[in-house]
Amino acid sequence: MQYCSSCGKQIPNEIKFCPHCGAEVYQNVTQPSEPIEKPMIDDRARRLPNATIGIYFMLNVILTMWSPYNDEIIGIFIYTWIVLAIIFIRKNKDKPFNWLLNIFVSLQAILVFATAMMTLEYVTNGADSIPAIIQLGLLTLLFITIGVLLYKGNRKPS
Repeated sequence: MQYCSSCGKQIPNEIKFCPHCGAEVYQNVTQPSEPIEKPMIDDRARRLPNATIGIYFMLNVILTMWSPYNDEIIGIFIYTWIVLAIIFIRKNKDKPFNWLLNIFVSLQAILVFATAMMTLEYVTNGADSIPAIIQLGLLTLLFITIGVLLYKGNRKPS
């Protein structure tokens, strides 16, 4: 008996393709004495960073479209482009969210929190409260998404 070099399962000696994974079995290659265990990466673990980055970007776009003349919101959106540029440049590195990205995301979190507090004060004064409440909700979602980026970004995929 030999082991499949692709999936690591035990297979008969005379077959040409693995019945478990369909990989071609080479007969002249030395076979390992033990099955090869490949780490299985959950598909959700790979999609989470991309989904979080997508949500992060979309919240910023919606917020900017909602308040296009608010200087604080424009500042948040500029920080978003800086963060996305760093993510794009560092995407294939071992640890894609490095210290520079953490600094920019942390500064954006502070800016989002300050803008949310200003919006909350605006809501408590009672003037034009429905758009301000929606903006406050978007800022809160953005703050949570930034927290996820900071927390999940420094962990290596398992």
